[in-house]
Amino acid sequence: MCRKKLLLISPLPEEYIHRLAAHFPHLVIADCTQDRDRVLDEIRDASYVFGRPTREQFLAATRLEFIQVWTQGVESILFPELLASKVIVSNGKGVWSPAIAEHILAMILALYRAIPTYLSFQHEKRWIQKGVTLDRLAGKTVCFVGTGDIAMHTVRLLQGFDCAIIGVNRTGAVPPGFAKVVGREGLLDFLSLADIVCCALPFTPETYHFINDAAFSVMKNTALFINVGRGKTVDENALIRALQEDKIAGAGLDVFEQEPPAPDSPLWTMPNVIITPHIAGLDLEHSSRAFDLLVDNLQRIMENRPVRNQIDKSRGY
Repeated sequence: MCRKKLLLISPLPEEYIHRLAAHFPHLVIADCTQDRDRVLDEIRDASYVFGRPTREQFLAATRLEFIQVWTQGVESILFPELLASKVIVSNGKGVWSPAIAEHILAMILALYRAIPTYLSFQHEKRWIQKGVTLDRLAGKTVCFVGTGDIAMHTVRLLQGFDCAIIGVNRTGAVPPGFAKVVGREGLLDFLSLADIVCCALPFTPETYHFINDAAFSVMKNTALFINVGRGKTVDENALIRALQEDKIAGAGLDVFEQEPPAPDSPLWTMPNVIITPHIAGLDLEHSSRAFDLLVDNLQRIMENRPVRNQIDKSRGY
């Protein structure tokens, strides 16, 4: 009987690869993390994949059962052939959310406390105590557009600030920690109530440019906008217009429609915008969490148990 093969595409520290081999001695482990040219050959008889195969690579696979993607978004691998297949796909929910939640909090506090402004003063060796608007997070109303794992981790942090938490999601279901939630048809009503709008949507055809001119037009002119979900869920030109026309007070952005943004994008130089390069989910433990998820799911498959984080391929998340 042929031994099953695990193909590694996404990077894993060498220590974890050795631990995989020790934990699953009956598996053939093909490590292509440093040699992507071998993936097309190795995937042909692979049963499990850790990483995101291309369409060409997926079509070459003849025995594939399971793909573990370590990112939260999976849209890049949802080609028609995968959607039509029986291959199970699991995403990295829980791997990135703890760090993203703290990143959201850091951006909000930095904007409220004018940290970018004071950093510029520091670089210029200027001591300025007056003329800068400072605010507090305590007691603010925060609206999450997308109430999944990222939102849930962030809500727990916001509870210490006595914030009112509202949300918008596909069904209107109310997760723990939320005061009120509406379906997507209630988006504009809820945005008008928020001091902070945090977009944590997955990218699907339905969420493309979900936050647009209409959305920004109803936000408070004192509102902060945070995007840590997917860049294409926000109409970036509409966001730029909202900032330029003072329809909102500021933005913290970790994701963009085009990454990196074009060199001439006004977002780079706006004093009320914080940009980070799609790194909100990184911390010293993310590789460990991804490894633990992979091990757990491989064990579950071998024992015919449901995997964690299995996505609904028809919905894209």
